[in-house]
Amino acid sequence: GNNRYFSSKKRRMNDIFQLGMIIFALYLNETIMKTGDVVLISPDLTNFVQWVKGRIIEVENNPFVGIVISAKTEEGVIFFGQQDLFKPVA
Repeated sequence: GNNRYFSSKKRRMNDIFQLGMIIFALYLNETIMKTGDVVLISPDLTNFVQWVKGRIIEVENNPFVGIVISAKTEEGVIFFGQQDLFKPVA
């Protein structure tokens, strides 16, 4: 009797958790920038007054700090840093 109820409840919770993880993975996939994308690079990284346009040359999943983006400006200068220092150009 009782064991069947708890095992099905546990299974249901596991299914909900897995669905949540799938949705989260899809969300991450949408937010991660990729090589070739045009981005704006933060003044916090460049020390310039305004955001600078560049093109992503590398995306690294660093186990210590997370996603690290490397982007090259039109002048050929390469900046790299955490993903939040870059904004995609629509």
